[in-house]
Amino acid sequence: MILEARSSVLVRKYDEPKAQDPPPYSDIERSYGPAYPSTSSRAAPAASLAPPPSLSIRRADSDCAPVNGLHLQKRKEDITGSYWVDPCLPASDTHRPPKGWRAPPNVSFETHQGAINVELSTACLHEGRAKSIARASSHTGDITVTLADAQPDQTINVDMTSRRGTVALFIPRSFSGVIQLTTRRGSMELLPGLLKIAKIVNETETETLLMIANPRTAASSSTANYCQLYSRFGKLYVGVKGEDKLLPKEPGKWAKFAQYLGYLNADFYGKLKAIHMRSD
Repeated sequence: MILEARSSVLVRKYDEPKAQDPPPYSDIERSYGPAYPSTSSRAAPAASLAPPPSLSIRRADSDCAPVNGLHLQKRKEDITGSYWVDPCLPASDTHRPPKGWRAPPNVSFETHQGAINVELSTACLHEGRAKSIARASSHTGDITVTLADAQPDQTINVDMTSRRGTVALFIPRSFSGVIQLTTRRGSMELLPGLLKIAKIVNETETETLLMIANPRTAASSSTANYCQLYSRFGKLYVGVKGEDKLLPKEPGKWAKFAQYLGYLNADFYGKLKAIHMRSD
């Protein structure tokens, strides 16, 4: 009797309609989306984390990685290259800020005799406005800094100093801000492309102050770019990137004197050889 009761219960359970079974898989997928996302649905969130396309025009070189807290020091070697400055990244190095600086620079380049020729771009991967600070200094070496195009929400402050070398700055057409040139016994020259877009605010024998207002960027920028060039005995140049170029550097007095001695030496040996050939 007990076995018959149990078997009847089992029979009734298997004969009951499957009303309590879960709905088909297609209904769940239509209501809540697929239980296991496909490859395309998994790749979609990663695409949202990628940098916006507008960052490509900010960078000096598409292959360079963003840096912050980069400080290069050389004595006689040259410093060259393209650098993408991201002030939003954690600084890789910390040091005391130089005198007169409220904050340490994001990148700095320093040599004693070597030349400095770098291209800088600024971009912050995070949303919001950001300002970068760059410094390039040399005792006797030449300094050339080229700024890449930047978005209105990205600004940069550049300080360039050389005691005896030539200091040159090339800015893009989208630049908006102030440029200050200072020298004691050197010279200052504004290249033709810059004169078309710059306004001279103040000009003396030792200082020139320029203001450049780009209507596309000035209206949406809360802060402007600022560049300062200084050389005690060297020459200062400011031009537009891709339009202005520096002429080959003329040799100094001692170089000209050495060339003259070489000419006299060659002329003397040439005449001596001619006399020897005649005697033969």
